Amino acid sequence: GTDSVVDFSSLTSFNDDAFDTSNLEAINGGTVDVGNLTDLNAVRIRLNDTGTLDTRQIINHTNGILTINGVTPDFSNLTNLDGSSLFVLNGGVLSLPALTGYTGSTDFDTTIQATGVGSQVDLSALTTLRGSGAGLSPETLFINALAGATVDLSNLSTITGGATAALADGTDSVVDFSSLTSFNDD
Repeated sequence: GTDSVVDFSSLTSFNDDAFDTSNLEAINGGTVDVGNLTDLNAVRIRLNDTGTLDTRQIINHTNGILTINGVTPDFSNLTNLDGSSLFVLNGGVLSLPALTGYTGSTDFDTTIQATGVGSQVDLSALTTLRGSGAGLSPETLFINALAGATVDLSNLSTITGGATAALADGTDSVVDFSSLTSFNDD
């Protein structure tokens, strides 16, 4: 509730075993103080407009899940998101200006998805991407723009391998691959 605080102010690294994702979420006027947290593995972060959780210091968030609901968080220092899924909805905007490469998981499906008018996943700094899975494994990276949302991959030039599927469904939904010159699927 209001003025509630979970104090992780000295925490710099948060690693789960990747089999059951841990969670960070601030709701109902509460705060999760993670101002020094830079490295996360297999952690779910849920952000909305009812709580406070600082994200600008995060550099690595691997094998986790980001859910952005109606807000525009600051992930300007995030450089590694490999194996993580992204869900943006209700007019939320996720911009990742320092992320230039992404690799989906080899162990499970991963998803990059924006849902709803005004919702956007801005991966315009991305130049290389590798889908999920490897060889004969069935894992897939799903890239979805739904119900008027946008996934911006406008500077992506190469998909190097793995399995990748893209879907734009609903009026004005866009998955922008406008600079893609090489798409390799294995």
